[in-house]
Amino acid sequence: MIEAKDMHKYLRSGSESWYPVEIAESFLRSSMDLTDEEFKALRSALEDALYQLMAMAQNEYNHDYWRVLWNALQNLMERGVLGN
Repeated sequence: MIEAKDMHKYLRSGSESWYPVEIAESFLRSSMDLTDEEFKALRSALEDALYQLMAMAQNEYNHDYWRVLWNALQNLMERGVLGN
């Protein structure tokens, strides 16, 4: 388990930033075979969830684990793991 004092190691230091819609589309393209209609519906729902996550990560009063999760998604995008 990660100790709170070590959480800073997992905060993002990269310079590139990805928008929730880009993350949502990459995630859906790399993980599912969907019709256009299904893709649009799921993209919208996932994008909304990612905007909520981003807001939680940006709020300094929330726990660092929100930032770690957001940063992990950013890093996956940066490295092409989610397959643009």
